[in-house]
Amino acid sequence: MSWFGEKKRKRWQRATIGKIQSREDTLAREQALSNWIARTLVAATLTALIVLLVVARPAGELKAIGGRLPLAMLAALIVVGNACAWIGMIRFFPEVFRTVSSFYRFAGLIGSFLLASWLIFFLGGQIAPGSTTYKYLAPLPLLAPILAMAYSHRVAVYVIIGAAGWLGLISPDFAAGIGRGGLSVLPVDGSLTVAAGLGGLVAVTATGAMRSQSRPVAIGFYAGAAQFAALLAIRAIGLSRAGGASEAMPQLDQPGTLATLFADPVAGLANGILCGGILTCLLPTIERVFAVVTERRLLELADPASELLRTLLLRAPGSFTHSQTVAHLAAEAAEAVGANPLLARVGSYYHDIGKILKPEYFIENIQSGVSPHERLSPEMSRLVIISHVKDGARIAEEEKLPRAVIDMIGMHHGTCVVEYFYEKAKSLRGDQVEPDMESYRYPGPKPTFKEAAILMLADAVEAATRAIPEPTASRLMAKVEEITYRRLMEGQLDASELTMRDLRKINDSFIRTLSTQIFHGRIQYPKTAEGRRYTRGAPRAEGAPAGTEDG
Repeated sequence: MSWFGEKKRKRWQRATIGKIQSREDTLAREQALSNWIARTLVAATLTALIVLLVVARPAGELKAIGGRLPLAMLAALIVVGNACAWIGMIRFFPEVFRTVSSFYRFAGLIGSFLLASWLIFFLGGQIAPGSTTYKYLAPLPLLAPILAMAYSHRVAVYVIIGAAGWLGLISPDFAAGIGRGGLSVLPVDGSLTVAAGLGGLVAVTATGAMRSQSRPVAIGFYAGAAQFAALLAIRAIGLSRAGGASEAMPQLDQPGTLATLFADPVAGLANGILCGGILTCLLPTIERVFAVVTERRLLELADPASELLRTLLLRAPGSFTHSQTVAHLAAEAAEAVGANPLLARVGSYYHDIGKILKPEYFIENIQSGVSPHERLSPEMSRLVIISHVKDGARIAEEEKLPRAVIDMIGMHHGTCVVEYFYEKAKSLRGDQVEPDMESYRYPGPKPTFKEAAILMLADAVEAATRAIPEPTASRLMAKVEEITYRRLMEGQLDASELTMRDLRKINDSFIRTLSTQIFHGRIQYPKTAEGRRYTRGAPRAEGAPAGTEDG
């Protein structure tokens, strides 16, 4: 991945015949150059912001800093260090630069953190000029889990290490090195750097599946506890150095010693808990801005009592039942290949949500036995059928569902052909020109991640196996393998990241689930004399053989 935001092409890929270049190549090159300029300006702005925050100090502090290290040399070190950090980001974390919007969100997050930290330092200095305890309220425990959720844990660890150093540079105790701890000879607030960095790393480690609303508070508590322990150790070392190792413990009995010892650690603990509470409030915004899908949000959407699913149940009960079965198939298959089973399940619940607008046009919702498509031409029928994908995506966007779920709605048919009505149109035309197959295709796109591809296969498998007269294990296996093979040969799975081994595991999971949990066998219950007395004259369910109970 290059700074331009695209993979660097090899020499033979850039070669052209003569000097001829297409307009597309020219536009792509100009766009890449524009992206490079924009990202360079953003990175330079963040670096300049750090330098500005470092030098925006009273003259006395600047003089003290200059006595240790010339300001020009310090600024040069900051610029070189940030340049190396950006190069490392480009080299090892290309996901940050995958799209322009992703990079801008990342830069905005870092800039907001720096400004928020400086504002805390500035206001703390105005409110409590005789103390620097407020510096431990820097929101690094808030930045860490946001980075871990929005990008990855690796990105978060990389940034947190650098951000801890930035905090040490802009700290109120910059000129005094580590401040009252006395562990550093560099003009950096070592106590803040160590404590905030440790708290941030613990927050990254604790950021896992967001299954409940209280999880962010727990993350903040762990980060605060880490800062508490680090600052307590630093303060104890400072006291022992100040009074001698043998006099360190007796000093605890002196008035004010405990307050001096615990003031900074308690501030670090409170900071972690406060950041956890803020993260709880910001979680819906983070999910929307960074397109993050947390398990907390997915569990909310999986609730069958939600308004959208209840509407689907009431308006299109057949589609609702179909979606429940597809969800079961998809979740089991996702578990088998290491994908996200909860995302596969929720995407399955909502993949046919567009059918609530015209439920009577879909076979699973037709109860009268007369299809309205008998009165429509194949062209009109295919428009109605295809529209449920666009309608579903629009409804999902209006309801602010996660982007991954919206994408699964649009991808669950890929660019497949509506075969039934295409074949019907062909038969009606007879020997005339065949209808345009492309007009009978779903708009797509094709699945681009595992869960969407699994949903596509599960949807087709559920619909096809329902039509098998006697669903034995061998017939189910043949139908599942036929559907998977067709989707593979049509190219619908090309961008899904599924391997051939994954497809074999998915097929096995489908067959196992269909055989044991959906089309499982039932025994025939004999009629007893008492049963005949209560059911004599009662109509038997249509199609049910004598001597059996319906259900």
